[in-house]
Amino acid sequence: MENAILRPEMIQHMNSGMPFSFIAVHFDKKSSEAKVVYYPSAKLKARLSPKKSALDPLKFPNHEEHETRNIVLPNGEIKKIRTRSIHYFNEKPIVW
Repeated sequence: MENAILRPEMIQHMNSGMPFSFIAVHFDKKSSEAKVVYYPSAKLKARLSPKKSALDPLKFPNHEEHETRNIVLPNGEIKKIRTRSIHYFNEKPIVW
């Protein structure tokens, strides 16, 4: 796979702030269905502060521990994705 991308490279590109596209598989626990979703343009949502909020001390996502990221879509919608569900990143397959 000469055109593949390694997972650490994918995370590094996501953290750079540049827009990216990806294909992920989402699994719905309620209906036990999986669907393939294509996001043609997304950006990683910037964290305001790495510290816990004074107003809500319990709200502190452990994205690295849970392997999740918050992304912002072109319409302004924010979605949480699991990095393990991404199979293609910028039209390149992911190598684990």
